[in-house]
Amino acid sequence: MRKIRTKSIRQKRRDEIIDKITLWAALIGSLVLLFSQLSMLPALRIGSIEVVGTHVLKEGDVGRAVQEHLDGHYLSLFDKTNMLLYPRGTIEESIRDTFPRVQDVHVETEERTRLFIDISERESVGRWCRDDACFLIDADGFIFARSTDTASSSHVFRGNLEGISDPIGRWFLFPEEFEQARVFIDFLDMKELAVQEFHVLQDIHYEAVLESGTRIILDPRKTYETMQKNLFFALEGEPLRDVNLETVDYIDVRFGNRIFFKEHEEEINIDEI
Repeated sequence: MRKIRTKSIRQKRRDEIIDKITLWAALIGSLVLLFSQLSMLPALRIGSIEVVGTHVLKEGDVGRAVQEHLDGHYLSLFDKTNMLLYPRGTIEESIRDTFPRVQDVHVETEERTRLFIDISERESVGRWCRDDACFLIDADGFIFARSTDTASSSHVFRGNLEGISDPIGRWFLFPEEFEQARVFIDFLDMKELAVQEFHVLQDIHYEAVLESGTRIILDPRKTYETMQKNLFFALEGEPLRDVNLETVDYIDVRFGNRIFFKEHEEEINIDEI
């Protein structure tokens, strides 16, 4: 008799647990279905997409890329067009990945059912070229589009992306280093030493190529400020002051205050400038 009573009590407790689980499962299921229906209410759904800030990019292309992330449901239950549930972060990341020309993007809902996409596009400061193919590069050294302007007078950058078939979406140099290189180029331009191209040949060998054909050889491990100062004093002093730069093959500023330059016939060492 005791064994039968004990078994009956255990069975009763087990049944009570099962009943509670069933009740909670039904309650949670009902809430899920309720929220699923609420997510599909027209008053809470994104009905239109507005793209602003584009200049070269087409608004329709961006809008279609965004729409792909609004189609369907989460877990086949919750509508992705719901203004409270739409994948904002995924949309912003996807726009940046799909359109390298986009520098910044901000997504938000306006007027309840309108999705507002605010885009700023990158601006070109020059071209990165390999052979005859050229691409636009922005102020951070980011390559973002193919260049169709073969007659552009902007600076040309070369090198540093060997083995990469498609440079779009790549960095020519890290932003900090590219900024320093551009400051150096601006310094040369200011001194009426117009720079035509900038080459990255090796980790310790960069070259600024002047329109005259003269190459300024740099070491990126040194500060550009120091190399700039040494070059300035070398150009203002003997013997470079009286030399026609069109006859100079290169000026090497990699060795501190010892500047080397080579005319097309000979090489000269300027000690202790």
